[in-house]
Amino acid sequence: MINQQHIKFEDEREHKLYEIWPGKNRFYLGGRIMIGPSSDNGPNLFTWCGLILLPLFFSISNGQQIWEANRLLFICTLLLGFLTLFFLFLTQFTDPGIIPRKNIFEIMNTEWETEGSWPMCETCLIKKPPGSSHCKQCDNCILMFDHHCPFVNNCIGKRNYKQWHSIYIRYFALFLASLLMQGLSILVSLNKIDPQESNGLTDFLLIIVCFISAIIGVFCFFHLIVILSGSTTRQIIKHLEPTNSFDWIGRSNSLFNPSMIIGTQQQAIDF
Repeated sequence: MINQQHIKFEDEREHKLYEIWPGKNRFYLGGRIMIGPSSDNGPNLFTWCGLILLPLFFSISNGQQIWEANRLLFICTLLLGFLTLFFLFLTQFTDPGIIPRKNIFEIMNTEWETEGSWPMCETCLIKKPPGSSHCKQCDNCILMFDHHCPFVNNCIGKRNYKQWHSIYIRYFALFLASLLMQGLSILVSLNKIDPQESNGLTDFLLIIVCFISAIIGVFCFFHLIVILSGSTTRQIIKHLEPTNSFDWIGRSNSLFNPSMIIGTQQQAIDF
């Protein structure tokens, strides 16, 4: 049974669905922007800083040399960097495929169509389609739940998986391009400076680029296997039956609208 509470707003303004949202998501700009729980702030900040500061330092230390040697490579690398940031933004601020709880469906006056064989979520009190699961970090059920990623401050599911995987592909390509730029920079430097001199910053950046490229490459390969197998990361780790019929490329509409008006002072809601 649903533990309903009688909600009556005390002011006269219109109230929206996100104001009574039971999960741990945070909403801004009147419900137009939704992100994950505040516990992800640290890893998420680390991701944004890494994607912005490392290429920035690299461009400052070696940009002039590379621009003179190969302008096309320099421009392509900057373009890859911007695309990576763009897909990180989409992944973080896209609804991953949240299935609203039963009482939210009732407030929206919408019926959740289910099949009798689907398992019941004891928290959300709704039946979960194959491949879906309840995320403990966000406290929501997610369609085709892959995993919760604190680095993007969001769950990875049906509606944002392809954007999330695009981050890995472009990030890997970005570091490969950076590796080429670094090698080109070293060759240019050898023609301009005494070979006995050592460029410590260049060597340090080269080591970082190689290390991160290897890690990103492994993740890219793993998730390509996930896509080809029709599974999710959760299904592979827990040895669950894959959902072979799922289309990772397609995208469905969100099941709820956080900006939906649900009541004023004169209206009360059972929740």
